Amino acid sequence: MNRFIEIGCLEFHPNSFAKRSYSSLILRRASVAFVESFRHVVNSYQVRRLGKTSMNSSIIVGGCLCGSIRYEATGEAYNITHCHCLDCRRSSGAAFVTWASFGRSAFRFTTGQPRELPWAGRLRSFCPDCGTPLTFLAGPDADEVDVTVSSFDQPTVVTPADHAWVEDRLPWIRLADNLPTYRQKRQTHAA
Repeated sequence: MNRFIEIGCLEFHPNSFAKRSYSSLILRRASVAFVESFRHVVNSYQVRRLGKTSMNSSIIVGGCLCGSIRYEATGEAYNITHCHCLDCRRSSGAAFVTWASFGRSAFRFTTGQPRELPWAGRLRSFCPDCGTPLTFLAGPDADEVDVTVSSFDQPTVVTPADHAWVEDRLPWIRLADNLPTYRQKRQTHAA
């Protein structure tokens, strides 16, 4: 006998694929086997119940482009910054990287294992399949982990507070957002 669970009226919005349409798939009932076999797919969507967000705002989920690596961070993000340093630019292939910090014990990979790259006493992680930059540790014993905001399923849940390492900023980047700027790192940031 096929067992069913009532999910209610849930809308699943794709949010990790910018080129997909944001049309909703409304599910009223689903078999337990279906839900369990596609848990990683369900986790990559923001779940909304009757127009009200049911996703706990203190849990942030995300992952890489290809879906091989998934993670979860609990608690409030802090030190949300746009970093313009040379290492961030080179490791991401972008003009700057936006980071959010979490306590190290509040972050975990839920699917797959990233490739870790030690560089200049710091540790960065990437998806070994698609290369998406994921995390940064200031050192092997760091108390916090920085996570790339653009790898969040919902990057809009955080708002950057400043720009760091602007002495390394590319000359064609014009900062017009009126956020504070720091020549290097800000004093309250460990990295």
